[in-house]
Amino acid sequence: MMITKHGFQISDMTLCLWVNEQQFQGKESLYSRSGEIQDVSRIVVSIYDKGNGFTHITKDYVSVEETERMRGVLLTQAPTDLAKGNQ
Repeated sequence: MMITKHGFQISDMTLCLWVNEQQFQGKESLYSRSGEIQDVSRIVVSIYDKGNGFTHITKDYVSVEETERMRGVLLTQAPTDLAKGNQ
């Protein structure tokens, strides 16, 4: 479905360590010795299920260049009222 419907393809599986910008800047010299560094966005989807009384949280990481594209794809999966409300 990722390939045929959304045009995404997983081309390489890489182990990564995500740190926020402030943490990275504080230890940039340490992280720069660890190998390739890529700018990524952490995407968090949190949807409250009123019927069952719990929140479902999903986290994923995507290259900065693909962030808006991924956001658009995720919003197509959300109920219209949530997608339009920017929640």
